[in-house]
Amino acid sequence: MNDWIAKRLHEAVTPNVHPAATKIQPPSRTTSANKAQEPRFSDVLSQASQKLTFSHHAQERLKSRNIIMSQELHQKLLQATDALACKRAQNALIVAMGTQFLINVPNRTVVTVMTKEESSAQVITNIDSAVVL
Repeated sequence: MNDWIAKRLHEAVTPNVHPAATKIQPPSRTTSANKAQEPRFSDVLSQASQKLTFSHHAQERLKSRNIIMSQELHQKLLQATDALACKRAQNALIVAMGTQFLINVPNRTVVTVMTKEESSAQVITNIDSAVVL
């Protein structure tokens, strides 16, 4: 009876035992067709760095102060935000084309917008960086 049990155990374990030199590779879960459809990490990262979000408050300020966001101004803000991110800035003031933008750099979010006339008598606090374009 003991031989019978030993034989059964040996048969149950043997298919899962491999010599040490043999490398077992698990089957690939993704096919080459799936890999072609998945975006690369570098592409996703570059797309994320191309975005600049405007908070609801900033959007309201743009409307109420009749500030027009041209493609050129938007591009300048993106470039300045990228430069600030490289320096690990947190909250920054960007002055461009007579308009001041307060930006949360890690989130790439414009928090508020002011014109030159509105900010002339105000003190701006809680920023760690400033860029004048």
